Amino acid sequence: MSSKWPELSLGDVCELKYGKSLPEGERTGKGFGVFGSNGEVGRHEQALTAGATIVVGRKGSFGEVTYSAAPCWPIDTTYYVDASVTAADLRWLYHRMKALPLTQLNRAAAIPGLNRDDAYAQRLLLPPIEEQRRIAGVLDAADALRSKRKQVLDRTGVLIKSIFVDMFGDPVAAGTSSTRTLSEVVSFVGGGTPSKTHPEYFQGDICWATSKDMRSRFLEDTQDHITEAAIAASATKLVPSGSVLVVVKSKVLAHTLPVAITRVPTCFGQDLKALTPLDGTTPEFVAWSLRIVAPWLLQQARGVNTEGLTLVHLRATPVPMASRTEVAAFSEAARAVEVRQAVIEESRCHFNALFSSLQQRAFRGEL
Repeated sequence: MSSKWPELSLGDVCELKYGKSLPEGERTGKGFGVFGSNGEVGRHEQALTAGATIVVGRKGSFGEVTYSAAPCWPIDTTYYVDASVTAADLRWLYHRMKALPLTQLNRAAAIPGLNRDDAYAQRLLLPPIEEQRRIAGVLDAADALRSKRKQVLDRTGVLIKSIFVDMFGDPVAAGTSSTRTLSEVVSFVGGGTPSKTHPEYFQGDICWATSKDMRSRFLEDTQDHITEAAIAASATKLVPSGSVLVVVKSKVLAHTLPVAITRVPTCFGQDLKALTPLDGTTPEFVAWSLRIVAPWLLQQARGVNTEGLTLVHLRATPVPMASRTEVAAFSEAARAVEVRQAVIEESRCHFNALFSSLQQRAFRGEL
């Protein structure tokens, strides 16, 4: 079937129109979606596009592709495609563009961005319009199933948070009579970076973590590994499995507070601190105490003349006044949910791989 489809460039199929600036202060807060490079960022009473729209990140999260089923306002960090600039089915084109390597086409050294000509040069097979609609329908159905798995995974995270708040309340709102400080339940360990002038330091098998490794709730391995000689020659320290790592670097703390429990002995850089639970507490209790008070901590990290989270901030962080029995009960419940999370995550990864295979077959005309 695919041999009958013409091979064209993306520029032959559509035009990437430039989005238009709409500062946050000028948005009315209701009406049509306002889209940035990585999705909806607000609402405005007017729309820029004529109908359903594909939005492509031009700067920042360049190459990211999102879809609005209704008219919207893509801002000036984006390109967009609507029915006025393509004859293709927009849902098919959305799926096809997501499968193109647009996020890898950065040619700017200082400010990452997607050059429109580079995007236009991408090659694809163009099926007839009815076939486009059929493929879009199949991929939409598969993508909906994939989204449901992600929703289930997200809900399990919310469940642990709900258990914590139900048992202990919000430490920030509770008041000092019902809380203690983080310094009473953990010991703090600072990080360090081995000298890059000794490349042999990074040829070992000991995990060395930085903020780039803090993308999940558990740390089982790291991108970089160091030697015992590197530890001896630097300020980095080896903490045991069951320690809690938290990012303290200000640039990383713009929107989130990455926290992870180590599952292997780990060294770490200056952008992290390690919290070793004292007797009577657990890694789960410490990690979730930090996640619950994350909004408060992020305010401290972004305060006047701050460079991120300091040891003073961390030591003063409020945590619940909980007994050993209560801490153990919460930790057991959290571990049970996390086991379920791991099963769901494995299933989601498997389904994502199947979806990718389905995409490839569809775009080759083998579906």
